[in-house]
Amino acid sequence: MTQEEFDFLKEFEGNFKTAINSNYSRNIVKGKLEKMHSIYKRVTGREYSLCTHCPNSILQFLKLIGGVYFKEVQVRNEPILKTNELQNVVTEKENNKMKNIKKKWQIHHRTKSTEGQG
Repeated sequence: MTQEEFDFLKEFEGNFKTAINSNYSRNIVKGKLEKMHSIYKRVTGREYSLCTHCPNSILQFLKLIGGVYFKEVQVRNEPILKTNELQNVVTEKENNKMKNIKKKWQIHHRTKSTEGQG
């Protein structure tokens, strides 16, 4: 899915959620439905016989294209999650490294200060 297609579908995220979760749809202009339909066909390679005058056909289509959209959202978010997870691992390793350096420094300075007390 291209960025342009994704951005276009993003405008209808609320419609997709409502269709999927509540089995309900608000009116969407015919031209926008047709553009969604062409995106669906191109992205999935599947055909859906959309009747833009039939509320049930539109609702079922919104569920389909909504599923495609939310899968794309998930795919686009995965690299971000993986990057954040990696950053957390790196940060944790660096924190542990700093703790070890601090412990060594404290041990080193304790032994130096006790050497002169004998």
